[in-house]
Amino acid sequence: MDPTVCKVTEARAKVACTEVHKVFPEAECKVEYDREGRGVIKFIVDRCLVDMEFVETQESWHHPRRLKEYENIIGSKCRVVVLIPEPHALKARLRMLDLNMKYLFYYQVYAYDAEGRTTHISTVHQMGGHDSSRDKVRGYA
Repeated sequence: MDPTVCKVTEARAKVACTEVHKVFPEAECKVEYDREGRGVIKFIVDRCLVDMEFVETQESWHHPRRLKEYENIIGSKCRVVVLIPEPHALKARLRMLDLNMKYLFYYQVYAYDAEGRTTHISTVHQMGGHDSSRDKVRGYA
């Protein structure tokens, strides 16, 4: 098991609990790891899934059926949050733009780095190198 995936999954589960419990105070949180080594966080209310979150590995997010998996979950009116290793986050965000035609508000994408820090990716602009605040942090501005 990738220790970074574990670290990100545990940290995200704590944040997600706060977010989900604002809307569903009775939601039960379950954290598990699947055969691909992904962290999976589920929130269930009365045996209904209301939120599902995936911490993808370097390899797992490449799976050809991954986008369809997210779409099926979103289609059941369940929010999906995907955390993807930083080097692959832009490509994953671009792939997920196809979901905007139907499900604009039901998913979120985050990048995570080797230290386990996460960044919400709300627009492609954020990952494209044009955000001056990121440039200042990197020492480019």
